[in-house]
Parts: sequence; structure tokens; C-alpha cells
Amino acid sequence: MDDWFVEAGDVYDWVHAGAKLIDVRSTTEFASGAMPGAVHVPLQRLSSEIFEHVSAEDTVIFYCMSGALADRAATWLRSNGVEAAYNGGGIYSLRDGWAPED
Repeated sequence: MDDWFVEAGDVYDWVHAGAKLIDVRSTTEFASGAMPGAVHVPLQRLSSEIFEHVSAEDTVIFYCMSGALADRAATWLRSNGVEAAYNGGGIYSLRDGWAPED
């Protein structure tokens, strides 16, 4: 997992350079607040919905509440042809590393 993890402070830069940010939390959790620009694809619907939002050439960063579901999502996506799939960790650490103007 270590090489698949993006530090919270780097996620902002990666997203602003074109990476896709995907929230894999539940619908209720997503509705309570999400990262700017994030697309919601709950983990349970990942296999049926993710390719509506990303292609094999994209860089994709997943996040959830703690990072555990994001790791599962990144692992699954890599095994399905997207080599640049990463775990961005949990939403609270992402919020801490996000630029204040966003």
C-alpha cells in the first residue's frame, strides 16, 4: 500500500494538476460534506460506476473516512486497468492539507 498512498498535503497539488478525486464513502457521509471537486462513487457501486468518471489514463485518488475503503478502491481499480490509482486517506487529514482558498 505504501507506494499507493498519497500524503494529504500532496493531494491538493495532484488534484489541481488533473487527478480525479473520488469519495467512496456512503451517500449519507458524502452528503455531510465532501472535498471540493470530489466525485461520489460509493464503494458498493465502484465496479458499476467508476468508469463513468475515469479512464485507464487518468490519475485517480480515492478517499473515505479513514483510508481503509480508499485502499480497497485503489487496489480494485489497479487490478482493473488503471495503474495510477491511489489512496488519499481519510477526509479529515485531507481537509487539513487542503489550501485555504478552496
